[in-house]
Amino acid sequence: MNTKLGLTVILTPLLFLIWLINCGQDARAEWEHIPGTEVIGSVRLLESDGLRLYAVGDTGFYLSFDDGYTWRPRDIGRGIDDLVITAIGSGNGTVYVGAIDHGVFRSDDGGNTWEQINEGLYIFDHPKRGPRHGSVYQLLVTSSGMVINVGYHQGTHISSNRGETWHSIDDEWIYPGIKEHNIPDWHFGDSIWSMTEFGGYLWAVYSSSSRILFRSPDNGETWELLPELEYGDLADWAVLGDKLYVAGSRGFGRWNEAEFMWENLSRGLPEEPYMNRLAVNRGRIFAACYESDLGVWLFDQPSETWFPTGPRHVLFDSLISHGSDLYAGTENGIYRASISIVNPHGKAAAIWGALKNP
Repeated sequence: MNTKLGLTVILTPLLFLIWLINCGQDARAEWEHIPGTEVIGSVRLLESDGLRLYAVGDTGFYLSFDDGYTWRPRDIGRGIDDLVITAIGSGNGTVYVGAIDHGVFRSDDGGNTWEQINEGLYIFDHPKRGPRHGSVYQLLVTSSGMVINVGYHQGTHISSNRGETWHSIDDEWIYPGIKEHNIPDWHFGDSIWSMTEFGGYLWAVYSSSSRILFRSPDNGETWELLPELEYGDLADWAVLGDKLYVAGSRGFGRWNEAEFMWENLSRGLPEEPYMNRLAVNRGRIFAACYESDLGVWLFDQPSETWFPTGPRHVLFDSLISHGSDLYAGTENGIYRASISIVNPHGKAAAIWGALKNP
């Protein structure tokens, strides 16, 4: 047997094992609980506009000017006793929040002062509380500055003037039916569960318990039906490089434009990970799992394999990237993780390169 060939056959499994171990070791992050954030309570929403951090918990709305070291409460809806914030969106120097019954608020000074912007939003009469605006589930600020208010069975509205006025698109966003089969047009503006923007398209998932996705190249004028997810209901989106990734209730995937399909990239994850949040940090994708004993996981792109990287037995309700760190909202305040800049497959790759090029 050729000596080099024999050495390759013997060392390849060993090098692969070293590489996997190295990936797992470098995937570990140094998580710390940020002192004082327990006053926020159970942190269900986190947002970063690149300069400031925003958090919503049981005790209200908070912002941080110093990367999470200190947090300051802010009264968004002055005089509104029953304000429950359900969504945060930011873009072009503006921050928006959505609430149950009270519509949308906007801040142009980083969260210090707020203005209620509800002209044109759907209104219904509450039997005891009078006129209400439904529940805001998501606020998406597109690259063109368009603001999309996803209500989910409460109406979806669009504003092209920073929320000064809104118009309903419930009956405008239509997927054409098939007349010869007596299939009617599909009006799905009222039942959008989540949206994102990627590659010149708006992407939307229909209903909370559905795997049906659409995309539009023209801000909702026309829509294209996409293949269904095969690994659970869509929970969150992430963009890394020129690829769109999605977290499902039972796995993780990536859109393949050439094949017009979703690729399942769940290797290394538990059988049912129930991912609920994705975040991109230092060119890597992290996922927070809904089950408290699973923690946070890291997706290694070269191997397309997942590795655990967060503390177990902590329920993460939210996960974002801000600066060089990750921030996670929990039942007891906020955790922060400093992510290593070490390439998670560096040592094994270097050895393998030397072996292939003696």
